[in-house]
Amino acid sequence: GEHITVTMFRSACSALALVRAGPLRATAWPRDAPLSARGEAVLERVTTHGVWGGQVVGRRRFVSSWGTQAEVQDTDHAEETKKMVTKIVLTGGPCGGKSTAMAALGRSMRERGFNVFNVPEVATILINGGTSFLGIGPDSTLQLQSSLAKSQIALEDAFTSVATATSEENGKASIVLCDRGLLDGSAYMSPSDWDLMLDQEGWKTVDLRDKRYDAVFHLVTAADGAEKYYSLANNAARSETVEEAQALDKRLQQVWLGHHNCFVFDNSTGFDEKIGRCVDAIHSVLGLPRSDKRERKFLVDLSKSSPEWGVHMEDIELEIDFLRVKRHSKNIARLTKRSQQRASSYIYSVKVVPSDPTAKPYITERSVSVREYMVLKRHKDPNRSTVVKQQRCFHFNNNFFTLNYFEEPVDDLVVLEVRSHSKKGSDENLIPPFLHVIQEVTGNPSFDSFTISKRKD
Repeated sequence: GEHITVTMFRSACSALALVRAGPLRATAWPRDAPLSARGEAVLERVTTHGVWGGQVVGRRRFVSSWGTQAEVQDTDHAEETKKMVTKIVLTGGPCGGKSTAMAALGRSMRERGFNVFNVPEVATILINGGTSFLGIGPDSTLQLQSSLAKSQIALEDAFTSVATATSEENGKASIVLCDRGLLDGSAYMSPSDWDLMLDQEGWKTVDLRDKRYDAVFHLVTAADGAEKYYSLANNAARSETVEEAQALDKRLQQVWLGHHNCFVFDNSTGFDEKIGRCVDAIHSVLGLPRSDKRERKFLVDLSKSSPEWGVHMEDIELEIDFLRVKRHSKNIARLTKRSQQRASSYIYSVKVVPSDPTAKPYITERSVSVREYMVLKRHKDPNRSTVVKQQRCFHFNNNFFTLNYFEEPVDDLVVLEVRSHSKKGSDENLIPPFLHVIQEVTGNPSFDSFTISKRKD
């Protein structure tokens, strides 16, 4: 890779930044350009295989905090982006197969050249260490859950730092697999206690859900669909009956609703195939080849749908912009702002179309800061409109659905997307009975945001 050096010269009357990276020409910024609060330049992008902000990226533009671009040869911000660290939560009710899945995912990814790190479940550590969650009052429960959450944040951050340092040292991308995530704690608390804890700690549910994890894998408890295999024997911290395990599993599905990369693995197959579906899913998250793509789209008529849904839902507003790419590039660069409860998260994704016609396109994505979001948005394709839609997320029959209500530039389109990792049932059982489907539109580009964004004038 290329070594990057950023030098800031500061005095009472001048400000000069020099950037050097491989073939990059040193560029001077104007002396009246503003500096950040500490008088430092903010470098938003890096060059080939450079490291910045926990990311290993392809050849990029350099952008200062005041937006001036250094000149880089052969630039294309929409080329393939390789994440340095990908963090994935494994969650679900008891006896769902998380431990086995973590082992299988780790083995599969190590064979493909990734560094893999496993973050243990904090609650199990505390319980095995003598902590009891039984027979304590509301105040003590709140304090205990708060301590557990802080411990989990510290543990996850420590593993992420080690993963980042390891990737910088050996040049390999890293994967951090978390045995449960921060939002799992809310399934063991009342909504009012959870809100009180968030208020005391200054946290927001949307931030804890969307900004810390790249994907969520929910493995449904064996108590739901594989009852004869449900056992308490392999985890001393487990005490739930079959009915309690089923209820807990449903609550855990609900708390992660709204995450943009949520997968649910039910017990419609044998256990080995269930774990195999997890491996396929992590390939999808990382942009690697996968054996079975099970994402489908349907056109919906809400006027003929039932007004009563009877499922827990999360509503999210999406603003999608498509960015300029090289003239002859077939890649599609997409910038998404996801807003809920006055909090927003930002995602930069690229659909990579290989030059080899026999190779399949794939998608890479990463979370970005609001600063980087604003910088990237300057590269919006002027021939495309911003797509605005309301997205309603829900689970039904252990499948993850998003109902997309388009508002701009069209306002009469409703599209249902389903991410199914279940093998059971027919299409009639796949579609929720409270929705009226007009037709399947999977693979029809007319119903993609990219096509919808095209300006007609």
